Amino acid sequence: MLLGQPGYTTPTGSAQRRPGPAMTQPFSPDALVRFSRQILLREVGGRGQRRLGEGVCGLCVVDWSGLLTAQYLLRAGVGQLDVAYVGEEPALWAALRALATPPPAQSFHLHRGPLTWAEVPVPPHISHGCWLPLGSAPVAWALHTPSQILLGQGIDSLPPAQVPIRIDALSPTAVILGSALAHLLLQQRLHLAPDPAHLLTLLD
Repeated sequence: MLLGQPGYTTPTGSAQRRPGPAMTQPFSPDALVRFSRQILLREVGGRGQRRLGEGVCGLCVVDWSGLLTAQYLLRAGVGQLDVAYVGEEPALWAALRALATPPPAQSFHLHRGPLTWAEVPVPPHISHGCWLPLGSAPVAWALHTPSQILLGQGIDSLPPAQVPIRIDALSPTAVILGSALAHLLLQQRLHLAPDPAHLLTLLD
């Protein structure tokens, strides 16, 4: 979706929360091709794929790892993605805008600045996301510190005053952090009892 068209929010505007596209009808041939591998997974199946398609996910992008998270969520079939970019890198902003043309059954909303779709008490320098309406699942967060990569869910699990390392380009760390946050959010939506620590060991 291009600037000024329905479904895209201007850089100074705010994402409008709308219900995700309903997927109550049989999967289209295109959707079956796109999601066939996921549908065959016992953990997902047709019901889980529909649940992803009906989901509305809010995502706070801090650095390049957030771009990877957004890409993973769109490719998994999340119905609506509301993204707030809180950084100041023109290249990353341009890359996020390039995602604004999702497949027909999905919608992507992008704006610049602090989150407006929810009052989430997470420091703005920490990448995080949650399913809307707020409260349907814990806030998921990811953080790269000088000593380790941290992943968790729930405000209470946030580590005390950490100084994050900003990821300034697509790198192995960005891939690990971005994919870990996306997997955590997808497991929440599919009610798979996610284990953040185990996820990091699988992706590292």
